[in-house]
Amino acid sequence: MADTTRDPIESTAPHRDALRPRLGGERRGRIAERATLYAALVAGAFVFALPFIWLVATSLKWDREVFADPTNWFARLIPRLPYYVDRTPYIADSDAGDFDRPEGMEETSWQWLRERLEPILWDAAQPILVRNETPDAQRNDLRRHITRDLWLRILQEKPDTLWSEPVNRIQAELTSSVTEDKVAAGSQLIYRAVRLGSPTVQAMSRIERAVGQTRWSGTRSDVRLVPVTDEGRAATEVWTDYSSASRGQYAAYLSTTFTSPTPAGAIRAITIPIRGDESYHTLTAEVGLGGATYRSDQPVVLENYLWQEVTLQVHGAREEHERDSIVLTPDDAAAAQPGADRVTVTFTLRPSSYPRAVFRKFARNYVEAATFIKFWLFVRNTALVTALNIAAQLLSCSLVAYAFARLTWPGRDYVFMLLLSTMMLPGQVTMVPVFMIMRKLGLYDTIHPLWIGSLFGSAFYIFLLRQFLLGIPRDLEEAAKIDGCGFFAIYWRIMLPLVKPALAAIAIFQFMGAWNDFLGPLIYVSSESKMTLSLGLQLFQSMHATEYGMLMAASAVMTLPVVVIFFFAQRYFIQGVTLTGMKG
Repeated sequence: MADTTRDPIESTAPHRDALRPRLGGERRGRIAERATLYAALVAGAFVFALPFIWLVATSLKWDREVFADPTNWFARLIPRLPYYVDRTPYIADSDAGDFDRPEGMEETSWQWLRERLEPILWDAAQPILVRNETPDAQRNDLRRHITRDLWLRILQEKPDTLWSEPVNRIQAELTSSVTEDKVAAGSQLIYRAVRLGSPTVQAMSRIERAVGQTRWSGTRSDVRLVPVTDEGRAATEVWTDYSSASRGQYAAYLSTTFTSPTPAGAIRAITIPIRGDESYHTLTAEVGLGGATYRSDQPVVLENYLWQEVTLQVHGAREEHERDSIVLTPDDAAAAQPGADRVTVTFTLRPSSYPRAVFRKFARNYVEAATFIKFWLFVRNTALVTALNIAAQLLSCSLVAYAFARLTWPGRDYVFMLLLSTMMLPGQVTMVPVFMIMRKLGLYDTIHPLWIGSLFGSAFYIFLLRQFLLGIPRDLEEAAKIDGCGFFAIYWRIMLPLVKPALAAIAIFQFMGAWNDFLGPLIYVSSESKMTLSLGLQLFQSMHATEYGMLMAASAVMTLPVVVIFFFAQRYFIQGVTLTGMKG
């Protein structure tokens, strides 16, 4: 008789096969749920970090980059890298793009005009550009960029009704619209060149006298100096190719000699107009004056394509408003310069490596912010006030919280309720009385009112520490009493080591509050030497309201310590908040 008993393993196989899709679906569901959670966390972190990202990105830009296209700010969030410049002059990239068809113009008329548009505009602009010579290798690039820039300017200027006119009328209007101002504005954005103007001599009496037109000369055979006219002033344009030699070895000497209208001993400074090419290469100055040679280790960085007045100070002390001037010092080892009234100014042109150019471009606003305001003085004052606030709060709040949590005394709970009720009083209520007290104590215009209040503790911090202390077992305290410890010894040796997470959370909160405090320094401090960083930034904004790059750089430096402190201390911060109120 055949055995009809079913194998139990075989009988469960269909059930396993039936469970596999269900288990696989649950696993995929958990994976999808976890992926959704992580995606939401990343999206939330990006949203909260976006203002700080924008702050840092803006601090790395020139102001002209910030306002280049306000409607498309997100696409321009990343700062533009500097050009890689291996020769000067050169043609920079233009944002003009291609020729766009104006609204209201028929397609057939536009096709006819589009084929002739570049020659029309170039023929009208060439007589204006021919006044200043341009390298032949760059004529085609200049033509392509200048015509498109002119077309954009004409589109913004002309009414829409013009494009419905006959093409001959449009062509005549285009030719007459190409003016010297438009060509100059377009070439200024496109054509990059190093240009040197005529010097101006400043006497010790602060009287400035123009030298007149001077001639610059070069020492290298591959350097050509071309006389040009720029914005109505005579200048000398430098043509050279840096690739003819290694960048570490290339050096071009550009010099001019003139008779000073002021005696050599009475010359305070020499001002020379310089137009850079945005290459971030450097010019190092040397001045021969009155038989002596003056040098400077501080170079002139060719970071801007606009004209700037470079002041070379040879005598006298640099004043507060002359922070951007270059101070020259006598070089005793140099050969004597002939002629008592003859002045020789020599610039040494040296190219920079591309990584150095990138660093100079991105660090410019930070260096300028530290130059135009007493940045490190404000940082020192802020760090001192913050450290005193943290130390005072930790000491006072821990002592009071220990008394409320571990000691038994009459009226303790009622006093604690009274303490908590003070949290309902806004700071504006006590602002004037506290100010009058500090002024009567002679503490006005000092940093002491900014931290003395922390010696009296904070109701919120005391509440936080009390709840944490309530969670510590009584057995530890009783064992310490048996070993002979008093109340203060128990507080110092037992309680404080156990409440480190809560103390870390309080330290972070107090650091953020003291570091970013603006109202306190505004009320109690009037001297610039005692200002904190937040008040110094407000002073800087009032002086340089439109220089957003430098303002964002200083703000980024002020924000960075808060981010770093929270990043490295977040474990203690989370422990201090989550463990508060837990009783063991």
